[in-house]
Amino acid sequence: MAKYKVTVHTHNIATATTLNNVFIKLIGEKGESKRTWLTSLNGGFYQGTGSREFDVVCPFSLSKLVLIELDKQPLPLFPQDAWFPSKVVVTTPEGDTCQFPIYRWIMDTEVHLFREGTAKRLCDETNHLARYSRELEMKTRTEQYCWDTYKEGFPGSMKANNPLDLPSEIQFSFTKATQFLFTATTGITELKLMGYSDSKKSWKNIDEISNVYLNRTVISDYTQKHWKEDEFFGYQYLNGCNPMLIRRCTDLPANFPVTGDMVKPSLRGSSSLLKELQVLYSMSKWDSLLKVA
Repeated sequence: MAKYKVTVHTHNIATATTLNNVFIKLIGEKGESKRTWLTSLNGGFYQGTGSREFDVVCPFSLSKLVLIELDKQPLPLFPQDAWFPSKVVVTTPEGDTCQFPIYRWIMDTEVHLFREGTAKRLCDETNHLARYSRELEMKTRTEQYCWDTYKEGFPGSMKANNPLDLPSEIQFSFTKATQFLFTATTGITELKLMGYSDSKKSWKNIDEISNVYLNRTVISDYTQKHWKEDEFFGYQYLNGCNPMLIRRCTDLPANFPVTGDMVKPSLRGSSSLLKELQVLYSMSKWDSLLKVA
């Protein structure tokens, strides 16, 4: 008999607890375990209580683990609830530790597949079930994260009519949403008291905006001071706050600080910085055509 130690971690966020019955199945290269009920005298899986350990027994070793299956079923007379596990850690009979990251809301009674956490390319997936799980995940993400254009000329955004249409994992938590609501309410109240909420006066210059800079914090003061700098613009873009669309370069700007002599040792033969840029541009156009085809 082969005994696997399964450690289930529930994320420490509001409403992550579940009182439903949770079941697991281990899938390895040489077989799979029975669907096992993760039960104990402690009851459900509670947020902020660390981890819960269980034993899953198989008649033989499953070899290298590639997948786990998780599902939860409500108790009789109890409602279906939402559960947010962070990860499942499995220690094999051979002493190996396998990490299965989850970080996802499980809100139904369906069976959910999770791959072992070692980073792999699609071509590195040799197990057919692992490949199927990966393809299923990509299909689901394609359906959930659709790109949309609000208006011509505006930056692109996710296709959703309201925040509740977004996947549960990327919605703001109850605590964060409450904080935003409080901040917006207090800000609007301050604007009314200062006489700016109904004002139709035009701004004379950008510095006048500082007169209505409400709820000042260290971050807001830093933003007000550095918002014109290229470094801070890049920081905003990479963190999801896009002040404007960044377009692909097709030519070297006149004030580009990198010269051909600076990178000449790393260039191929008689190539130049401009030629390399044009090659990358043509490759990206070809790649776009392949994706469309």
